[in-house]
Amino acid sequence: MPRTLLDHRAKRTDPLRRLIAGYKGVSSKTGDDLGRLIGVSRVTVWRHLSDLENIPLGELLNIARGLNVPIDELRTAIRYQ
Repeated sequence: MPRTLLDHRAKRTDPLRRLIAGYKGVSSKTGDDLGRLIGVSRVTVWRHLSDLENIPLGELLNIARGLNVPIDELRTAIRYQ
């Protein structure tokens, strides 16, 4: 059964979402730049960034590497359910 997000504000305050958005803003990389770095299309990058709860771990790691996110910060931002 799919998970239900009852509070739409929870998505905006998700630590992983804030971490990725922060590093993306600081690096000023576009979806095209990230797509080239990790080997996927801009649309795939956008889809993953808009739905971080269902991103494959390998893709998340590639995006984090492309944005130079320290692995320790990434680990602390991931919520396990």
